[in-house]
Order: sequence, then C-alpha cells, then structure tokens
Amino acid sequence: MNCYHLKDWLKNDLADPHPEAEKFVDDTEVLRICRDLCNGLKHAVLERRRTTTYPMMTTSASVLHDPAESVTNDSSAPIVQWLIVLDDGDERDMATVADECIKAWQRFIGGLTSRYIG
Repeated sequence: MNCYHLKDWLKNDLADPHPEAEKFVDDTEVLRICRDLCNGLKHAVLERRRTTTYPMMTTSASVLHDPAESVTNDSSAPIVQWLIVLDDGDERDMATVADECIKAWQRFIGGLTSRYIG
C-alpha cells in the first residue's frame, strides 16, 4: 500500500510538492494495478475504478512444487506463488509487480533528483 500512497506524500509535500506524481501513476501500468489493489483492499471492494484497463482484479495463491525438491524426495517445501489475476485473464506475480512498482518510483524520484543536481 505504501508504494501507491507515496504519490500522496509527493503531491502534498509542503516544502516541495510534486503534483505530477498523480499523472505518473496514471501513465504507469504497474502503478495503476497497484492503485486498484490498494483501493480495493482499503475499501473491501473497488467501487470507483480509476482505470478501464483492469476493472476487475482478484488474487489467487498457487502451491507449486520445485522439481529440484523431487530429486531429493523432500516435498515438504512447497513454493507458494501469489498472483494478481486481471480481468482479461492475464496473471501477474505479486512479488514481480511489487518490484516493478519500486523501480517505477525510483525512476520518478531519480528524475526529480537530476533536476536539483544537474
């Protein structure tokens, strides 16, 4: 949730506000996914969708078994994969989405930093 709400902190910073953070979220697919997930979690349902690209999302968990574990006959260590299932059926690994969100914000903040340094 913090990854999406960083936008609010950037927009409302009293010393150095960045209203362009809202447009950055709107223009960045992975942050739009994050926004809808956060708003859906916060309100229990996503009533007002801010994007028509992915109006319905669900999550699912899959327990996978690592083939390497079968070789050692240790099947006690299943791999759990959390997926975001978009309305078009596309599945996104939740950890990958989180990593992509962080990278997106690093690009945004890096752009701000370059304005002050260079």
